Amino acid sequence: MLRLAWDKRKALAMVAIVALGFGLGYVLTAHLIKGSGISGPPVPREVPRANRLAPGGDFRVEPRTRITYRTHYSECGHSVVDIGLAPPEIIGLTREDLEAMDWGWEVQGVGPGYLHLTRLLEGLCPEDHEYRWIGIMDGYVAVFYGRPRPDPYLKERTRIQASSLYEGDRKRLEAGIWVRGDQGVREVLEGLTE
Repeated sequence: MLRLAWDKRKALAMVAIVALGFGLGYVLTAHLIKGSGISGPPVPREVPRANRLAPGGDFRVEPRTRITYRTHYSECGHSVVDIGLAPPEIIGLTREDLEAMDWGWEVQGVGPGYLHLTRLLEGLCPEDHEYRWIGIMDGYVAVFYGRPRPDPYLKERTRIQASSLYEGDRKRLEAGIWVRGDQGVREVLEGLTE
């Protein structure tokens, strides 16, 4: 019986030594690999909850869901972004519910507490629709929407010939005169014809 107790102790000691040897070997190997520039096995990282959601996942619009609305305008190429909390009419809806709705918005991303929506509208953004610039097109003074850019969006071509203008006015128009609204356009055009 004394010998059996001794064998159990001996067996436990051997297991402890082997385990210790594996542990030390692992630590030593990891240290050597780290110092040698060889990368070890990839370290798992926490994936953000938003990326773990399945297409519909467990997402539901809640009263505190923050919504980013991005409207892209086809004519000027600008985007306008608005951010706000979920309106009452969509609270409780899932991603699939939102995607099935015919409301003009496309779901771009969802996650805990946020929803990203986009849409494409024809025409100019509100800012470009408010501004005008006056320049020369095909030898005539012309009015364009928005701000000066390489691909202007024509509002109207006037009957004022560029060749009939003073040189200083013509040079200003070649560079583009930028004004706000139609009243600003009228003032500039009247100044050209005086």
